[in-house]
Amino acid sequence: TTTTTTTTSVPSAAAHASWNPKPSTSRQPPPGSIDRAEGKRWIDAAKEGNIGTMRGMLGQTPTLLYHRSAGVGHTALHWACARGESAVVDWLLFEVDADANALNAEGATPLHAAASNGQMAAVLSLARAGADPNRRDENGDTPGEAAARHSHAEVAAVCGFAASGVGDREGGSAGARGGGGGAAADLGAGSSARRTSPAASARAAATPANPRTPPLAASPDDLDDDLDDDSDSDGDGSTSSSSSDDEETKNAKFAKMAVEAKEKGNAAFASGDYAKAAKQFTMAIRFDKTNHVLFSNRSAAYSGCGKYEEALADANRCVKMAPKWGKGYGRKGAALTGLGQGGEAVKAYLAGLAIEPDGEALRAGLADAKAAIRSAQDRYKEMWGKDVPQQTATEAA
Repeated sequence: TTTTTTTTSVPSAAAHASWNPKPSTSRQPPPGSIDRAEGKRWIDAAKEGNIGTMRGMLGQTPTLLYHRSAGVGHTALHWACARGESAVVDWLLFEVDADANALNAEGATPLHAAASNGQMAAVLSLARAGADPNRRDENGDTPGEAAARHSHAEVAAVCGFAASGVGDREGGSAGARGGGGGAAADLGAGSSARRTSPAASARAAATPANPRTPPLAASPDDLDDDLDDDSDSDGDGSTSSSSSDDEETKNAKFAKMAVEAKEKGNAAFASGDYAKAAKQFTMAIRFDKTNHVLFSNRSAAYSGCGKYEEALADANRCVKMAPKWGKGYGRKGAALTGLGQGGEAVKAYLAGLAIEPDGEALRAGLADAKAAIRSAQDRYKEMWGKDVPQQTATEAA
């Protein structure tokens, strides 16, 4: 067997990738300052490259700059970077001062989103704006490593990572990082593994290439529902596995990892650490996107954190996957109650009780929703000196 060493050609544009990371300036919008429809329109405009719409919306609601989509928690900059919308990326970074190091719900930055999708132009813009190429997400990957896992070698090199054996790191292989990784990516059998600094990568730039590459193909589950991170659409942190692993072995491995993450999530939830529980359930979902119970559990964890929009998104996903399972409707009712939509919450609980008439949790949730409605009616009366209009009260009941 002949061992070959692969030399990566980096675009000449990499010479401009001078990394001078800045601290994150990101913050969350004040609660209630952005309604769900407005937030969705803002994120959709970023995905579609519609700067005109974004400019007008930001003028009306400046806090949109910090808005994060449901589920994975991408900012508009994350989405624009993932989709390769270079004009939006530059507008956000250099005209309205978006945070180049903003973190989503899984610890990934816009640079992770750009790198894992092979978006060279976005990577170079982020470098100019002070993005941090050494930041690791919750999988333990830097942006360069995320790019390498998805076979974007040129982007990986620009980000300072030029290894062909992605699993070989200090601290163990990808599969040993707290249960967060799958099989190590095999990006070039027999090629030598090495890490280089960003400066060394830039000095090695020699071969011109198109700086914009097509976005990573992803399923609607990964992109359209805003539930799963673009930077790891396969869920296992890799795009290829050892040739010795057949499909059945891989599936068994992923199933085991999903169960382990779910158990950790259950333990965290039981201890009241809802944020940690949500992260563990997210990890489990990466390995098993077909299990409605995982979305139900993460919905409960999000509700515990007060992230009711994310909780509702997961509950709706659960109900869609398992329409004859009453607990999913309970999760939906809890999220709606948290959002102040008592009338809709009542409908959700009643739908669950139609399936499971003896469900104690559903009955308790229904009582809570009705109590929330009465409380809102009392506040209305106290504020305005009269009862809620009859039609509104009837609809709420």
